Amino acid sequence: MSMSMSMSTKSTSISKSKSTSMPLYKSKKVLFLRHGQATHNPRAEEAKRNGCSHERFLQLMEEDDEFDSELTPKGIQQAKQCQAMNAHKLANVDLVVSSPLSRAIKTADLAICPQNGIEFDLDFDLDLDLELELESEANQNDNQNNIIRRRRRRHPRRICIEELREINGWLLNAKRRTKSQLQQLFHPRWDFTSLTENDETWTPDIMESYEDCGERGYQALLWLLSQPDTSHDEKNDDNNGNNGNGNNDNETTILVVAHGGLLRFSLVDHPLIKLVDGREDSEKRFSNCELREYDVSICTETKDQNTCSQGQGQGQERPVVILTEIR
Repeated sequence: MSMSMSMSTKSTSISKSKSTSMPLYKSKKVLFLRHGQATHNPRAEEAKRNGCSHERFLQLMEEDDEFDSELTPKGIQQAKQCQAMNAHKLANVDLVVSSPLSRAIKTADLAICPQNGIEFDLDFDLDLDLELELESEANQNDNQNNIIRRRRRRHPRRICIEELREINGWLLNAKRRTKSQLQQLFHPRWDFTSLTENDETWTPDIMESYEDCGERGYQALLWLLSQPDTSHDEKNDDNNGNNGNGNNDNETTILVVAHGGLLRFSLVDHPLIKLVDGREDSEKRFSNCELREYDVSICTETKDQNTCSQGQGQGQERPVVILTEIR
């Protein structure tokens, strides 16, 4: 495969969706996490740190390429360490949204359930039965409601969406497994319903353009911001959409697990995403299993008229998304 073909900017089948009504968007606190080290990463990442060219970086990725590459032992350890270092942040997550590639899903599971993130929870059925039993007796005493809340928070809702996958095409590590395979491999709380059974967007000869990859990330942000709002205050939990399946109908604190390329081409390079992080350009790239926290919102005229105007033109308004890093 020639390097020129790998750098093709031809579009994939992913199209740019039309704008959504502005009032539907709600500000969110979003934790962005890049997956842990995978089998195609070690040599390419080391060369990247040593200042290699992008062409050399892609060459090493191709040489070490494999289908839907898995986390290395180091990657698994990185995910567990990430959870230990950020437990106070991850404990407040209401919703986990991940790329459908295995390395991202496994990283998400390990960040939420570090003791058995790759395998099913041993007490999954018991937990669910207990929740339903306690739910039927809800309002009888506050202690039972507190038990339900603690169990729900340990198992936030988990969703895979195609928009968060790595830059698509050419490399086999960018190709995902079938939906049925993912359902068999991962925690039963994962929701794969938005995926097609087979990977219909990966192409063997052409890499997705950076612009199309960034647009997918932008659309993912709009989707996140369209999720209904809720308070994470304990005293308001009973009125905030909890249901008998242990899920919340509403989310405000979201963990997003994705990929280095996708995060770069969307958060840094997309013209309708304004990143406020105080980082130099050389610091903007996510390392494996690096977690960053942002307030994410839609730009309004009261915030910055010049910034908001960037989303207007050609007879159609597209919202500008602002990400302000929390340190």
